[in-house]
Amino acid sequence: MKIAFKYGIAVTLVIAIWVALKHFVLHLEGPSAQFADVAIFNFSAIVELMLGIKEKRLANGNKLTFGDGFMTGSESRSLTRC
Repeated sequence: MKIAFKYGIAVTLVIAIWVALKHFVLHLEGPSAQFADVAIFNFSAIVELMLGIKEKRLANGNKLTFGDGFMTGSESRSLTRC
């Protein structure tokens, strides 16, 4: 759970910073803002999953079962969605 918490909180912070930057500094609106949101949200989620699963694999002696990877990804994504 520690790995999931670390990366889940990191992505939540990236998204919060992006939203603040978009609204208060860049003043993006319309379709370009929606495309940027989709790109930032999905890219940060993919990076989060890759880093979390990689760290879990290294912690288990460079082995990872499907169940361990699935649980790590599910835990970190559930933290980001809260």
